Amino acid sequence: MKSAPFTRFRILAFPMLLLLALAPCCLWAAEAAPETAQPSQHIAMLQPGEAFEPTATPEPAAASEAPEAADSQAQPVEVAALTGSLSPSLTAADWLDRGLDFQFYNDLGNERACLGEAAALDPSSWDGGIARVLLGATYLREGDLATVDALLAEAAALTQDAEVTAFAGLVRAFSLAMQQKDTEAAMAALAEGAETQVGTFAGGWAALRLADMHRFRFEDYQAATAILHLIVEDYEGGVVAQEARVALAECVDWGHGERFEALAAYEEALEGASLTRLRVRALAGMADCLREAGESRAALRIYSELLDLYPDRPAANLARAFRADTAYRLGDKALAEADARAYLATGNVQPMWRARSHEILGSIAFQWGDIEAAQEEFEAMLPYAGRGPQGSGYSGTARAGLARCLEAQGDLAGAVEMMVEAAEATNRPDDRCLFLYQAARLAERARDLATASDIVDTMVDEFPGSHLTTRLVGAEILPAPELGRDEGEE
Repeated sequence: MKSAPFTRFRILAFPMLLLLALAPCCLWAAEAAPETAQPSQHIAMLQPGEAFEPTATPEPAAASEAPEAADSQAQPVEVAALTGSLSPSLTAADWLDRGLDFQFYNDLGNERACLGEAAALDPSSWDGGIARVLLGATYLREGDLATVDALLAEAAALTQDAEVTAFAGLVRAFSLAMQQKDTEAAMAALAEGAETQVGTFAGGWAALRLADMHRFRFEDYQAATAILHLIVEDYEGGVVAQEARVALAECVDWGHGERFEALAAYEEALEGASLTRLRVRALAGMADCLREAGESRAALRIYSELLDLYPDRPAANLARAFRADTAYRLGDKALAEADARAYLATGNVQPMWRARSHEILGSIAFQWGDIEAAQEEFEAMLPYAGRGPQGSGYSGTARAGLARCLEAQGDLAGAVEMMVEAAEATNRPDDRCLFLYQAARLAERARDLATASDIVDTMVDEFPGSHLTTRLVGAEILPAPELGRDEGEE
């Protein structure tokens, strides 16, 4: 039995009330989300010609996850293909589906292109009207209220559909609140729309966006999970419920880190998904879970299937970057290099995966002894890698790669300085320990014993139990590594 209007979604719309609202409706108990694995890719240990085998999963979002905004100078990569050769074969509903897909992945250029195609192809239809409303909403991001109002009015006039008109009002209220940075008003608009228009596209859109606000803005997966279960209850058997099931699998995956449980949820969502964009998200999620769980070959097969079946979908772009990473780990350098170059060539890339792609190309060039090419790739990582606590392991890895290039060129003093920079730049303690160790060894080779001694003192202070520290100072000075620790473990 449905609760009174506004109550369920209004309660869940505001974080301060969640402790009262979530207990009866969450599937998973509260728990701290596991720390996202960051790269521990030890370029520092390589010599030219040696294989580079990273040991941890890179930090960025999964291919199935809504990514951060692409580089500001990037141009949309699918528009020409989508509005060209595919146009004759796609209906307004198909274009709307694609537009919503690009919306999820924050790809504004392609979102507008697809929604514009849907609106123009069948302007008086329900699909064309909904697309025109969503197209109007994209202009609120730029503060262009005149264009927004014109498109929303056109949608209502052309369709003469009460649901389209109501949806236009909801979208305007939500988008205007977001443009004014009034999060409370935006969530109230979504909660009201979810309750008063339950059973319609508008109500489902509002409820799903409310769950997304909790997932992506607040990282509150408990609240998102509660809302998504309400959606499944209200829209059982429909497309909105199908999308909620995909999002529930993503909550298990991203919010709780339960890879195998998430894999089962993705498989179930895939079986029930009737829209391409939902099948692609579920498929990408499955591949990501397998990759995170160490099932690299199975993940590689699914990434390849996704790229073969849906090459023009936004998830395919990230899937190519993930396949490059997976192929590299499996030793398929040719596929890794081809995919890394193809991903970078699109221009529509995430900064962290741009860094990882350059790292793969730099590592391959280093192994082939092309030090200049490797140096170019590692330098290309730096603007996108971040630094320090707010950065990533890539920041240190890029500098460690440059240090090895300097070493290979005979500049030991420069290599020492760069490796110390790598240790300062990384936000991973294990990598900091490794880079300091490598810097000390390089300083020793350069006969810079004062610098080597200073680095050893730093390691004794910061990493007294590390086997790398023990190697530097001698087992007779520090206790041996803890029993049970693997020799290669840090």
